[in-house]
Amino acid sequence: MIHELQIDSSTFKEAIKNKSIKVREKKTFLKGDFLILKTDTCQRYLGIEVNKEVEYVVNLEHGYTELGIK
Repeated sequence: MIHELQIDSSTFKEAIKNKSIKVREKKTFLKGDFLILKTDTCQRYLGIEVNKEVEYVVNLEHGYTELGIK
């Protein structure tokens, strides 16, 4: 499945540099899903995106999910 997520610029930088990100989405993510991550600033889409594949999913407290990405 392909998920499009609009994320803030700090999370977007994490996605580029690191192998995991934390998101707060009411979606079900599975290993092997693909993410299209789009960055925004003050709810304004900047047109920058990156594609990642989900390696693992960890459900955290308060509605957050950690996604291992590659």
